[in-house]
Amino acid sequence: MAGGDACRDARVVHLSTTGDFLAGGDPGSSIPDELLWPDGRFRRLELGGRPTGVAFVDRTTASVANYLLKALQIMDVGQACLS
Repeated sequence: MAGGDACRDARVVHLSTTGDFLAGGDPGSSIPDELLWPDGRFRRLELGGRPTGVAFVDRTTASVANYLLKALQIMDVGQACLS
């Protein structure tokens, strides 16, 4: 780990209200590939920094509090990209 990199926060996980998507903060690649859902509901999205909280705003939009970037990032989880 390079200086200034964050540790993993396993507690930063949230399931959408419909159960369609699972969002989690993982600044590394500690999630085993066998846990990635083949239907695309769980994908990796590089956010950088240190995600410390996640909450779904609606069915396909989640907000992520990022401590190291001092930012609130908005994700389109359906498209797997930052909005």
